[in-house]
Amino acid sequence: MRKPIIVKDLIQKASLLGKESAQHFDTERQWKEFLGGHLPADLAARVTGIGHHPPELVVYADTAAWSARLRYGAEIDEAIRQRDPAIAAVVVRGPALRCPGGGPQRFSRPPPIAPGRAI
Repeated sequence: MRKPIIVKDLIQKASLLGKESAQHFDTERQWKEFLGGHLPADLAARVTGIGHHPPELVVYADTAAWSARLRYGAEIDEAIRQRDPAIAAVVVRGPALRCPGGGPQRFSRPPPIAPGRAI
């Protein structure tokens, strides 16, 4: 027999998750403000997200080209390490590749063209 679900337990779990999410978003906001003060305006505008996972700080850019400019054009590693000595590496990434249907990309042969049909 399955254990009954108690609403009180669900509410407590939801509030714990809410606190973790709020902390995550607050940390990301603080890092965005910090980077905004240390990067040129054109580079700071291209930061789309930040993941704070000590010993790494992961900075996401909106395109691969902007991620390269952030990685090689912005010398802010020292300022980041002064703010948080636990950060040993700064990783800059471009956007995640997404497939049109949201699922994994599958490559297959194109369907055959019916006789008499124009391409």
